[in-house]
Amino acid sequence: MPYILDIASSPYGIDQELVKKYNLNYNLYLGIPSKYAPKEASDILLKVLKKVVQNK
Repeated sequence: MPYILDIASSPYGIDQELVKKYNLNYNLYLGIPSKYAPKEASDILLKVLKKVVQNK
């Protein structure tokens, strides 16, 4: 099953009703790109994704 990591601000990047309807693997991490430099943000996202995949 795909994993959706949403970093978009409100109204977010995916319809929350669809997440519920299809029981999607979804997490919201607001503000990562705006709080860190783009390179650092991509490194953080990669670490988060690796943890999620390893825990499956």
